[in-house]
Amino acid sequence: MPDFFGLYENLKVWEYLDFFARAYKMDKNETKKKIREVLEAVGLEDKKNSFIYELSRGMKQKLCIAKTLMHDPDVFILDEPASGLDPKSRIEFKAILKELRKQNKTIFISSHILKEIEDVCTSIGIIDRGKLVAQGSKDEIYKMIYKKRRYSIKFIKGKENILKILEKFEGVEDIETKDNIIEFDFSEDEEKIPLLLREIAKYGEIVEFKEVLQPSLEDVFIKIVRGD
Repeated sequence: MPDFFGLYENLKVWEYLDFFARAYKMDKNETKKKIREVLEAVGLEDKKNSFIYELSRGMKQKLCIAKTLMHDPDVFILDEPASGLDPKSRIEFKAILKELRKQNKTIFISSHILKEIEDVCTSIGIIDRGKLVAQGSKDEIYKMIYKKRRYSIKFIKGKENILKILEKFEGVEDIETKDNIIEFDFSEDEEKIPLLLREIAKYGEIVEFKEVLQPSLEDVFIKIVRGD
């Protein structure tokens, strides 16, 4: 699915999809059913008999997504697939990607709209000036840039005991307290967090544990390309 795609304006929506079905040599008996399925998937079922020139920019984007789904490929290569989509359509598009992932499809996405894809991608490659400067899973990329993560504990009782455990636990730094909340930096592997929580549970009672200000994919990208 290219960023700028060709559409035959004088074709109807179903004719456009039928054309690609024939190009992919799909079974004629399956084509009508598949057209109905992909139009439902992208929310264009009521536009089946509309001419393409009647569609809005966002609807045309959806139609290109539908065309890409027609022959059920194992590998998808999508260039800026969310551009031109309204907020509701972007949510629906991400749902399609997640469903394809459940079907063990491989999906490559090239995008500058990082906020739109960070909750659906599993691996990241960052290109700067034509060179691949970072690659790996999301967690691996985050750990490359952010050596420490900040966490927050909200407790009911046991403040002094919780503080003593945190002060002795390896990797805990910069502890701050305010009322019934304790915040701290953690520089060790995330896998050690459950061990820390088990220790705290022996001597205190907590009601909430969360990461504070988790970096976004956009934050990571900027840090990498700037060399921060």
